[in-house]
Amino acid sequence: MVIEHKTFELFGKMVFERAILKTPFTVPNPMPDEACFLFVSEGAITSYSEEEKVTAHANEGILMKCGTFLGKMLNEKPNGTYEAMAVHFYPEVLEKVFETGLPSFLQDLDGTESNSSLVKVGADELFGKFFEGMIYYFSHPSLVNDELIVLKLKE
Repeated sequence: MVIEHKTFELFGKMVFERAILKTPFTVPNPMPDEACFLFVSEGAITSYSEEEKVTAHANEGILMKCGTFLGKMLNEKPNGTYEAMAVHFYPEVLEKVFETGLPSFLQDLDGTESNSSLVKVGADELFGKFFEGMIYYFSHPSLVNDELIVLKLKE
C-alpha cells in the first residue's frame, strides 16, 4: 500500500521521486528511456532484471540502467514501511542541464562500461546527507522551482 508518493519534474519528466510504502510491496518498474539511482532510507528492496537480482538495505542504493525491472520492497518488521528516494536520469534532461559542458570529474572517466544493468552502491554518508536534504524539499514543495531541481540534479 502506498502511504506517500511525491515527485518533482523538470522539462516534463519526473526527476526526483520519494515513496513511503507499507511492506511487503511489489511493483513493476519499466525504465525504457532512463537510468535511475534509488536510495533506500528505511526497509530494503530487491530489484530484479532479466538476468540479475540486487538487494539494497537502509542507507544503500542501486544504480539501474535503462530496462525493465521488478522491485520487491520489504521490511524486517511485520507491517513495516519502506522509504526510498530516486533520481531519474533522462538523456534529454541531462543534455539540457549540462549544455554548457560536463564537469571535469565526468570528463575524466576511463570509458569502462559495465554489462550489469543493476549495481549496488554501499552505504555512503554523502548520499545519505544529500537525500536527507531532499526530504526537506518534499516536505516544503512550495520552495522548489526548476532552478533548484537543476542544481540538485547537478549535485
